[in-house]
Amino acid sequence: MTTSALLVWAQRLLIALLIGALAGGLAYLSARAISTAYLFTQERAFFQEASGILQGGVAGLAAGNLREQRLRVEALQAEYQLFSATIGLGAALIIAAGAFLRLEQRERHPD
Repeated sequence: MTTSALLVWAQRLLIALLIGALAGGLAYLSARAISTAYLFTQERAFFQEASGILQGGVAGLAAGNLREQRLRVEALQAEYQLFSATIGLGAALIIAAGAFLRLEQRERHPD
């Protein structure tokens, strides 16, 4: 393999990685938006309880279990963030591999 052929191959690899990174980023952002909207609808009761506690003043803070609810929502949010990152990484790897194979095929068979 000559130096120019190696350079062309490295360029194709870099282009495929860039395409994969862009697709993975888009997949991550989409999954994050969907999971955040789902979390918001799922935890509507938490937001209503927090609103009631805050409107109740100091007495409302003492009577509420806001800390438990907040910890539960934070745990769900961390789980959804990991899920979104997994989707983004998976999409990036699959798209990068597909793009690289397509670029290689186009190089060998320029029809």
